[in-house]
Order: sequence, then structure tokens, then C-alpha cells
Amino acid sequence: MPKFKLEMFTPKKQFFSGEVDSVTCNALDGELCVLHGHQPMIVALPPGEIKIRQGDELKKAFVGDGFMEVRPNDVLVFTHLLEWPEDVDEAKAQLLLEQQKEQLRNAESFSEHRRTEIELQRMMTTLRKRNYNLNI
Repeated sequence: MPKFKLEMFTPKKQFFSGEVDSVTCNALDGELCVLHGHQPMIVALPPGEIKIRQGDELKKAFVGDGFMEVRPNDVLVFTHLLEWPEDVDEAKAQLLLEQQKEQLRNAESFSEHRRTEIELQRMMTTLRKRNYNLNI
């Protein structure tokens, strides 16, 4: 299977760069899998999971709101948040999850509600990946 270059960026750093077989992520209208030679497009990314296949290895990361530019030989991902699940402290994530649920209930503006919702989804996604039992 032909490979293509994937580069993933946050405002602070380049999160990932490498040759991959495929990239799978959630788009606003469903799941999208990109392979080499895919039709060019720009896709809005909601918070969720992005899967990177390199040979037999499958890497998963949490992605925040952002977008992905697909070109025939490379893919660029730009988002405010990218994180490997193993980089998250589980105890801290569980505590933050509880705090985020409380903040979501008390949000006073749309933007505050949206920021809290994104953070809550990030925590839930991270904890689910590690097979933690969530009381949601």
C-alpha cells in the first residue's frame, strides 16, 4: 500500500510528522478514512479521536476542534489540541472530568459552554481509551 506524509500541528508545536498508510477521523458528517491519492478536500474536525495507521501499528490521539487538509500525497491537520492518551494522568483526568461536568451545568454563555463541552469530551475520550469505567 502506498504511503503518504501526515503532519499534525497545534499552535504551540508540531505534534506528529511521518509516513503513514491511512488516517481515520471523525468529520462533522461522519467518519472519514484517508488513503494515499485521496481526492483533495478540507474537512472540519470536531473533538474526538484520530487514528494513524503505520504498517501494523495503529496510533490513536485525541484531537480538538480543527481542520484537516487532504492533498493527493500528504495530509495536514491543524487543531488547538492534540494529545496521546498515554500522556494524560488518569487520576487528574478523572478529577477534571468531574469538574468539567459541573462547569457544563453552570455555563453562563455559549462560548463558555462550548469550551467546557470540548474539554469534557477530551477527558471522556482519553479515559475511554484506557478502558476506565466512567460514571456519566
